[in-house]
Amino acid sequence: MRTILRGMHCRAWYVMQDSKYDRILNAAASLIRRGGSDALTTTALARESRTSTRDIYHHFEDKYAVISALVERLHALYYSTINEAIKEATSPEDELAKIVDASFSDRLFNEDNMHIWVEYWRFVRFDSVKFNFANNAYDQSMARMLLFCFGQS
Repeated sequence: MRTILRGMHCRAWYVMQDSKYDRILNAAASLIRRGGSDALTTTALARESRTSTRDIYHHFEDKYAVISALVERLHALYYSTINEAIKEATSPEDELAKIVDASFSDRLFNEDNMHIWVEYWRFVRFDSVKFNFANNAYDQSMARMLLFCFGQS
């Protein structure tokens, strides 16, 4: 479990256990997929997640925090997917091949996740101070690639 959670904060792991927290994040991902970050308002998020605005502000300070939490969840998914893939590796070469295959699997590289990365990168470009991943080279290169793929550079 330790390698899967690399880069995540203890609080993030704790709140992932909360069903309201998960509902809010799932609703945020859905809103972003349908309308981008402009659709991610507190009212719309409360309606979509079937929670109150108070519940949202209990877990998240603002829109930046919601998007950061979505990216943290993607990181956890990435690490767990990679860790599962390399368990069956028989050699260093096989391990590298499994990492590459897993990195581009449908579990990680799907439309919902791409929308989250694109919106995250849009915010990072304009306000990198708000995001704790803003100086992470992997995130920046991933977001640039996705913006290029969507023709939104």
